[in-house]
Amino acid sequence: MSRFWIFSCLGLAMIATSAFAQSPDNSDITVTGQKLEKKEAKRQSRTFIGQTTTTSFNQYARRNRAVCPRVIGIDQSYAQIVETRIRTVAKTADVKVEADDCAPNLFVLFTTDSNGLMAALRKIKPSLFSSVNVRDRPALYADPAPVRWWHSVEIAGSDGNAVGIGTVTVGEGQSTEALISRSYGSGSLINKETVINLTGSVVVVDIKKATGYPLDSIAAYAAMVSFSQVKPEKSHDRLPSILAMFGDGKSPADAPLDLTPYDYAYVSALYEILPNRAGDVQKSQIANKMAAKLAQ
Repeated sequence: MSRFWIFSCLGLAMIATSAFAQSPDNSDITVTGQKLEKKEAKRQSRTFIGQTTTTSFNQYARRNRAVCPRVIGIDQSYAQIVETRIRTVAKTADVKVEADDCAPNLFVLFTTDSNGLMAALRKIKPSLFSSVNVRDRPALYADPAPVRWWHSVEIAGSDGNAVGIGTVTVGEGQSTEALISRSYGSGSLINKETVINLTGSVVVVDIKKATGYPLDSIAAYAAMVSFSQVKPEKSHDRLPSILAMFGDGKSPADAPLDLTPYDYAYVSALYEILPNRAGDVQKSQIANKMAAKLAQ
């Protein structure tokens, strides 16, 4: 991830101010769930994947570097609780974590005015949103939810060669964006010449909208949305996931303090599969691994 991204977030995020009022119980959490038959577990896993995450260039992106969280905008004692919780969730989900003195690549920004913060970031450093699809930006900038997020994405060749985005002709007078690669793959329909990496994530928490939610819940939610390309959609409301935490009819009293078994099964499965596979192959592999984990 480029240095400008790190320093821009560190500098601009000081707009995020005030303190989160609630002190959580920082004790260890044990997650339990009902055992499923493997066939049903696989069906539910495929549904979960389809409703929860999206792909970039027909691949499921994940982090190729260890996670290094940095929390800004709240008192340091609370920030440390959030950072520690994110690290704990990552380790439980088999996501690699950097040492404490690392260069941050996951920023959690607490603010009393999330729309104002987004407007300031757009004005001062619009390149922070360069990996966000243009059609998705208006919804991101004005999202009414307590938490919003986006990622910095890197497209790499599976053999280490550079990959770019270019315009190709697909019909008379028509063109579209496509990956331009100098990588030479095997020609397989299963293996791809590219790997999509999440190099950085920004999670913005609106303190006023999130008031009453345990800090552990906010931290676990931030971890979940930063480890893969989670859709910011209402379709999460009925999922067996921490992503349903802010759904219709839910209250802070309902908020889980950790990822659910489905969340952990998904994230750990995503990080177990090979990254240079087509999206439909990856989805099948993730679902198989999720089902095995959920049926244990």
